[in-house]
Amino acid sequence: MRFLCLHGRGTNAKIFEQQTARVLESLRRDHEFVFINGPAPAEATAGSYLLSEMISMNGNVSVEASGSSVAVPWATRDDVRGFWPLHGGGEADFRQLHHELAAFVHAHGPFEGVMGFSEGGGVAASLLLADKGGTLGFKCAVLFCATVPLDFGADGARPVGFFADDAAAAAAAAALEGAVRLPSAHVYAASDAVSPGAGVKTMAFFREEAREQVVHALGHDVPGARSDEGVRETVRAIARTIERSRTS
Repeated sequence: MRFLCLHGRGTNAKIFEQQTARVLESLRRDHEFVFINGPAPAEATAGSYLLSEMISMNGNVSVEASGSSVAVPWATRDDVRGFWPLHGGGEADFRQLHHELAAFVHAHGPFEGVMGFSEGGGVAASLLLADKGGTLGFKCAVLFCATVPLDFGADGARPVGFFADDAAAAAAAAALEGAVRLPSAHVYAASDAVSPGAGVKTMAFFREEAREQVVHALGHDVPGARSDEGVRETVRAIARTIERSRTS
């Protein structure tokens, strides 16, 4: 199975690959994980400068974009990036991102799974909410500390769930509960200072019967060197999600 992997804001593909190294160590034997960068410039998040020093920033990320008929010039950049144009972005910018990611999936796929951390998790959830016909071909999702997705309904792009601070947005969020039917794994912190409550709210958009849940005490992060048990639980949850995607 191939996974499209979307990093958090203020990091990049290689940093996300490093963040998930321990979790994916055993899974890489049978699955491929393709890490790409977002198109938006972003300020480095806390710790990412230090982490960048540990990672070679030469060369491209795991996917090769050469020879593709779709131009995604940001897909192999190595500086710190983001996906959503949070500063000055409008509905057209959000829809353009979805269009470019969908084009990337069709050009470089198939991708049976999508994996994201923080903002990348919110982007992944947004893709799945928008892909009502299943044209992207995803069969499962793995989200780490995912931020809130966007709803691309008749009223345009707007955040749902955690940021639903008016009656209309709250109603839209309620209507989307369980809307994503495919199997999913949700790994998030019990106490997340970066996106408090967002992991739980985002999880609600996925069908309860097909969800795996891992709650850790590591803050806004992916289980790794600081939690052997967190790594084991996460690997088991992902493995069950992949198995469920094959039988559902």
